[in-house]
Amino acid sequence: MRSKGRINNFVGHRLREIRVAKKMTSQEVARRAGIAPGSYSCLENGWYKINLDNLFRILQVLKADVTDVWPRAEADQSNVIDDSYLQDVVRDAMASQPREITLDDVYEAVCQVFEIPKDQFQSQSRWSRLTEARGAAAILVKGVPHLSLTALCRSLGCSISSMSHLTRRVQERAQDDQVLAAKIEKARQILRNEFAIDERKAS
Repeated sequence: MRSKGRINNFVGHRLREIRVAKKMTSQEVARRAGIAPGSYSCLENGWYKINLDNLFRILQVLKADVTDVWPRAEADQSNVIDDSYLQDVVRDAMASQPREITLDDVYEAVCQVFEIPKDQFQSQSRWSRLTEARGAAAILVKGVPHLSLTALCRSLGCSISSMSHLTRRVQERAQDDQVLAAKIEKARQILRNEFAIDERKAS
């Protein structure tokens, strides 16, 4: 490795390019990655050495791969930093990081448990099982810090007030309906098995 400073500058510059291309602010990326805004700004400017844990989280937020930001040597560019061993280590470590959960992941888990075709989940049907499934999805979304009921409602084409009302109804019903409660827990378990879910938001 020729220069750690050059690597820091290169990675920081690439992170900024990707962030700007995705129309995200540095504050938004920092918040979703769990990094102090000032620290993230310093990282983008190449003032901080690369912390792999932070880099993994930032790349997850940006939905980018380590190969998008790590310097690679080209056959005709002898002055580019070449450190294939470290690059392999970073790529392997990145591959071992859990992918960030999405609304689609929640839909798939709920549809699997409630036995509903995924293409029907976003329909306007008032089918009782579908209604329960949507309420269950909202309960699960409330347990994932980076997801929101606003995004869920936008995806399903419904209002926040109607979804909040539905969520309360399903939660209340699940207190007396063991079958419904078990389904919600089974969907939650499916997500737990595939993702690291932080349920501090759950009420």
